[in-house]
Amino acid sequence: MKSDSVENLLHHMTWAYTEAWGKVLSFSAAENDERIKKLLYHLHQVQYAFLSLWNNKSIDLPKSETFSDLKSIAR
Repeated sequence: MKSDSVENLLHHMTWAYTEAWGKVLSFSAAENDERIKKLLYHLHQVQYAFLSLWNNKSIDLPKSETFSDLKSIAR
């Protein structure tokens, strides 16, 4: 069962996630920055795992090598 406060938190997380990705993808230098790629991959994995657990689904996390660039992680 989802409470209003959890729903609000999830909406905020979605907004913040979208804002962060939008900013990073607007900088072409970020594409070649390994540290940024690792940090955003980690953020994506945590968000994906949380969502999977919340929805009682199994967690099937793709390896970082399956993503060719930052845009592929963002999708």
